Amino acid sequence: MNDEKITLDLVIDVQKDFITGALANTQAQANVAHLAETARAHAQAGHWMFFTRDTHQDNYLTTREGRSLPIEHCIEGEDGWNFAPELEKAAQLVEFLIGCGVKPSMGHTDATAPEALTAIEHGFSRVTHTCNGMRPFRHRDPGVLGVALTDDRLMCEMICDFVHLDPITVRLIFRAKGADRICLVSDTGMVSGLPDDDYRVYGKTRRSHCGAIYLEDGTLAGSWHTVLKGVQNLYSLGIPLTDITRMASVNPAKALGIENETGAIRKGLAADLVLLDSALNPVKVFIDGILQ
Repeated sequence: MNDEKITLDLVIDVQKDFITGALANTQAQANVAHLAETARAHAQAGHWMFFTRDTHQDNYLTTREGRSLPIEHCIEGEDGWNFAPELEKAAQLVEFLIGCGVKPSMGHTDATAPEALTAIEHGFSRVTHTCNGMRPFRHRDPGVLGVALTDDRLMCEMICDFVHLDPITVRLIFRAKGADRICLVSDTGMVSGLPDDDYRVYGKTRRSHCGAIYLEDGTLAGSWHTVLKGVQNLYSLGIPLTDITRMASVNPAKALGIENETGAIRKGLAADLVLLDSALNPVKVFIDGILQ
C-alpha cells in the first residue's frame, strides 16, 4: 500500500441484536420479538480506521491494531455507514461508499457548521442519533447540530427513550425538522432488555441501569428500549400517530433507499406489519402477509 492514509472514526461493530431489538420487556413483545427480520444494516462504532488504496487501486480499511480488510468485505450487507465528516480526506471515502450504494451518515463528530455543510455537498444525507456523540450547539458556534436542525437535505435520527434526549429536546427536534425529516431509532445493543446488572461485551463492561446502557465509567452507551418505546413516548407528547409512523417506518426505509421494498402499507411493498392495541402494545405480527 502507499503511505497515503485517511483517518476516520468508523463503526464496524454491527450485530443483528441491536437491529431486531434484544429481549422484549413485556410478555406480548416477547411473543413476537423472535419474528423480527433485518431489512438492512447501518454500521456504527468507535474504532479509529485508515482508508487506504494500494498500487492496484484496491481499497482497504485498517484498524488501529494493524489488521487490514478489503473495504468491500467490511461494507457487505450494509446500507449505511456512520463516521465523522471533518476528518482528513473523508470526502474520498464518501465518494467510494456512495458508489457502492452505501449511504454515509454524520456521527461521533466534532464538525463545525462549515465542515458539516461541506460534508452535505460531498454526499452525507443523514445525522446519526442527533445531539448524542456530536459537537454541542452554541449560539455563536452552531456546529454540526445547528446544520442538522436547519438543513432540509439532512435526515435526523432520534433516540426517543427519554434518556438520550430530554422530552423538551425531542419536541425541539420535531418542530425544527418535521415528521418527514426524522428517523426514529432505538440505539439498542447486545445488553438491551436485560435486567439491571453488569455484563461483559467484547471484553468490556456494559451496565444495564434504569432503562439505559452505560460504560463502566458512567458514559451513556446505548438504550435499553426498542423502537416501540420511542413510538409510545412520542405519542405521550401529543405527536399524531400519522407523524410517528412516518418517523418509525416510512423515513428509515427512505434513508436506506429501500422505500420501494418496505416501510409503508402500499401495493407491491413487503406485507410486514405490526398491529398495536389502543395502548400501543403489539398484539399481532404479519410477515409476508401471513399472521405469525
